[in-house]
Amino acid sequence: MFILTWLLTLCALWGTWLNARQIREGFMWWIITDVGFAIVNFMIAQYALALLFFVYTLLAIKGLNTWKN
Repeated sequence: MFILTWLLTLCALWGTWLNARQIREGFMWWIITDVGFAIVNFMIAQYALALLFFVYTLLAIKGLNTWKN
């Protein structure tokens, strides 16, 4: 689990770097990492954090759709 959380963190940072450069694919990285963090937090009974990352997933999907237009 330790390696997975570090991998998700690095992927989320990559998504942030892409979005800072206005590259739309950053949202895809955020969606992947947010889903991953939601699952990890749910598995370790951190339900509030799991919900937070679920909401972040929805926001990343909204951002992706907004940038398409």
